[in-house]
Amino acid sequence: MKMVRFLRLPRTSVLSKNNNKAGQFAPGLWPSAGQLTLCTFCAGRCAPIFAQKAHKVSCPCRRRYVSSVKDPQFDTWIDWLNSSNWRTFEDGFQCLMQSIDQHVEFIVPLMLKEESPDMRAKYIELIGYASGKKYIPLLADELKSTHRDVRAWAYVMLHDKEFVEAKAIVASFELEHPNEDFLVG
Repeated sequence: MKMVRFLRLPRTSVLSKNNNKAGQFAPGLWPSAGQLTLCTFCAGRCAPIFAQKAHKVSCPCRRRYVSSVKDPQFDTWIDWLNSSNWRTFEDGFQCLMQSIDQHVEFIVPLMLKEESPDMRAKYIELIGYASGKKYIPLLADELKSTHRDVRAWAYVMLHDKEFVEAKAIVASFELEHPNEDFLVG
């Protein structure tokens, strides 16, 4: 299996690959044919990487500016979450999940105003994938929901967290609600 690496080029850059004519513009991500790819966020000032998505973990500049960056595709991905087509839903979910730390602050308000329990549960699952402790209290509040799926996803996401606070909330919930059918054990 051949690994394809990507190079982020500005939209106004003229392509030079294969002697392309002037006037052809880079589409955004362009296969770099095995060349080392630099971070698209900091142009390689922090560390070289092999894929755009890997940057969120490995590059300190991403963590520094993560709260102010919203991907232009974010609204499209949210629309895909609402799709009745499971493949479209999965595409949207995976796109959001891969960059959850970048987008979680935009997902939380959507979740808080969401009235549909199904959609709220999807948002809770996404929020649960965010790193850090910041959203543990939010997930804990969702354990009080009257909707089973909302409680179930909040429980599962808290159960998967490796923080003492999350483990304590899960243990307390299991003691108070021993008859829930989604308890891990």
